[in-house]
Amino acid sequence: MALDGSESKEDIAALAEGEFFGFFVDAGLAAILDTASLKAYLDFESEWCNNNPDKNIYDDFLGKLFAKSYSNAPTFQRSCGDYIDFIIPGTYYHIPIFSSRYGGGVYPVYFGYSKENSICSMSILFIDV
Repeated sequence: MALDGSESKEDIAALAEGEFFGFFVDAGLAAILDTASLKAYLDFESEWCNNNPDKNIYDDFLGKLFAKSYSNAPTFQRSCGDYIDFIIPGTYYHIPIFSSRYGGGVYPVYFGYSKENSICSMSILFIDV
């Protein structure tokens, strides 16, 4: 799905050798959202930015949550925190937001489907070994 809410139709047959479907990461952070949680997050972010015009949503809001995540579970994170289970304020939506650990880039995503043709798993390839 595109950020504007429109459906994207991806055709695997249209890919050339070495091409893949995936997502872009900027500033080393990624999140996994469905249509409803994306809309709720964009509404939250818009309201937060309107109420805090001189602030940065990462530096002044999300960064504190990452720091708390590290404080709560330091074993597998860098000291700035590498992941949060972000609950969008005023909703029940949980969004995993996490560090790609490798900065910006494009990362392939693969889905597994059940017998009923529903997505039942997702894999992100951060390192091509």
